[in-house]
Amino acid sequence: MKHKIALLWSWFVRTVTFFLPDTPLSMRFRGCLYGMAMKRCGKDFQVGSGAKLIGLENLTVGNHVYLAPNSVILSSFDVIIEDEVMVSYNTVVVDSNHTILDGSYRFGYGRRASVRIGNGSWVGANCTIVAGVIIGKGVLIAANSAVINGIPSGVIAGGVPAKLIKAGDIHEN
Repeated sequence: MKHKIALLWSWFVRTVTFFLPDTPLSMRFRGCLYGMAMKRCGKDFQVGSGAKLIGLENLTVGNHVYLAPNSVILSSFDVIIEDEVMVSYNTVVVDSNHTILDGSYRFGYGRRASVRIGNGSWVGANCTIVAGVIIGKGVLIAANSAVINGIPSGVIAGGVPAKLIKAGDIHEN
């Protein structure tokens, strides 16, 4: 029952706020509304228009998190987005995958595994992050990447599938 109520709440928030411009105030308002049904929501959660958050009861978001317009979070098990994370346009984060059964993915059992995006990370536009992925702290995921394996802290990763591009001290003053 909790899942159905959260689905209705998510639909309600999208419907009521779709016309608001993407200003910090309206994105915080949208984030505050989503936060009411989430597992945990930190302060200053900003959500751009057109973002779709499904499974709010399984979603944990830290402080100062930004989800860009048209990003999608599908949380049927456990998605954790830590503090100061930015998720860019059209990015999909999903904590479950299909499996194959008798040569078909249609009726294969779902595989669920937690997804975690570490503090201070930035996920570029048009990325996909799948079940079981743990992204470390201070990671930059390049645009158009598919993250299917864990990424260690403090690196730049990208590609399909995402691989290490640059390691070490990637942060500039």
